Amino acid sequence: MKKSLQIDFTAVKNFKSLNVSVQMLFLILSCTDANGVTRLKKKDFANYLSITEQTAGNHIKSYVNSSLIKYKYSGTIRVNPNFYYVGAPEDFEKAVREYEDFKSDM
Repeated sequence: MKKSLQIDFTAVKNFKSLNVSVQMLFLILSCTDANGVTRLKKKDFANYLSITEQTAGNHIKSYVNSSLIKYKYSGTIRVNPNFYYVGAPEDFEKAVREYEDFKSDM
């Protein structure tokens, strides 16, 4: 059984001193719902983290290639539940199936 975990990046002292890739990952995880879904476009990352959209895209591609997330160009992100899951334990297998069925654009 998976243990629920929640991330509040505002609790991180000197958040801006972290590598931007780590900042982005924390941002994604802190915004996901119980099913591991959020919606953040490259432009959202760029504005929030003061980076270019190209840099945001490079990091997103890295996360996709590492199987941490699946990403649609519309901004829909689904986090791999085997990496990070905060939903009810009885819904874990459903989240895994939904992640597997989600078609990434990258």
